[in-house]
Amino acid sequence: EIKIERPEDFIQLIPYDLEEPFTVKEFAKAVHIHRDLAQVTLHVLYHMNLLIRPGKRGREYLYEVAE
Repeated sequence: EIKIERPEDFIQLIPYDLEEPFTVKEFAKAVHIHRDLAQVTLHVLYHMNLLIRPGKRGREYLYEVAE
């Protein structure tokens, strides 16, 4: 169960054991969801300033939790 009371609580959607930086594909696999949903989820968290994009691996963005 996840309790969301403020925007920062959304970071609970990122598994603690997911190694940073991570791609959409790695996130999707870690949380067992389709890649399309994972992409939307990370896009929203990025625009909430909860994630940063420190670069790319090939054509994929890399994500890290913002400090």
